[in-house]
Amino acid sequence: MIEELCCIIGLLALMCLVVQKSKTVRAENQKRYRCILIMTAFLYLCGVAYFTMLASGRSGVSGVRTKVDLIVLRSLIQGVYRRTTHLHVLNILMFIPFGYLLPHFVQIKTWKIALLGLVFSLIIETSQLIFHVGFFQVDDLIDNTIGGVLGCFLYRLIDYEKKRDKQLTATQFQQSISGDEVIC
Repeated sequence: MIEELCCIIGLLALMCLVVQKSKTVRAENQKRYRCILIMTAFLYLCGVAYFTMLASGRSGVSGVRTKVDLIVLRSLIQGVYRRTTHLHVLNILMFIPFGYLLPHFVQIKTWKIALLGLVFSLIIETSQLIFHVGFFQVDDLIDNTIGGVLGCFLYRLIDYEKKRDKQLTATQFQQSISGDEVIC
């Protein structure tokens, strides 16, 4: 559990650094940072595959886990009593990069990211069911979709701040040329 959380947080931090840097580099370095962004997305997908398919036996639930749970919020309510609510947090954290990285590759609306997050999550849950490596839970679909939307909101917030900073810098430059006083 600790290893998974550290890996996810580390990947989130790496992703944020790469993406932040790629937005501020000069044109001649854009290809290099685009390549790094693609590699980061690839590492993210490999991490998702590992944590959902290969490492699922280490998630704190022992034994063969082939079960379908279609009751909404059951695992969250039971998790409070069994102290497994951290699994919901991990599911949300695991999909934040999905919602954060996707807008870097295509212009996409938030509701479409939510829908793609749901579809991606459905593919994962179905694969876990088919290959007998985990539960198929509606709660996981909800958690993963929430994570994707949070990642998209994070992207939009950072993008908005960068555009605002550029606009402020341009305004300050114009005011300094015209001799007006700049007040921050």
